[in-house]
Amino acid sequence: MKKFTFLIAAIVLGLSLVKAQTFTDGLMMNSKDLCTGFIYSNDSWKNYWEGPLKRDNGNIGTLTTKSVAWMGAYG
Repeated sequence: MKKFTFLIAAIVLGLSLVKAQTFTDGLMMNSKDLCTGFIYSNDSWKNYWEGPLKRDNGNIGTLTTKSVAWMGAYG
C-alpha cells in the first residue's frame, strides 16, 4: 500500500510540473512568445441530424451565424 501511495503522489506531482503544448492545440509556439489575432466565422445551415433522422429546420428556416472574436495565446 505504501508503494501505491508513493506512485500516486509521484504521478500527481509530475503532472503539476509538466507544461507543454501538443500538435492538437492547433498553435505551436516558442516559449514566452505572444500571438494575437482576430478570428472570423460564418456558418449557415437548414438541416440537422437528430440521431439517425435528418431533420429540416422548418420553424426557423435557414440559420445563419457570423462572429468575430479576438484571440490571444502565450507560449
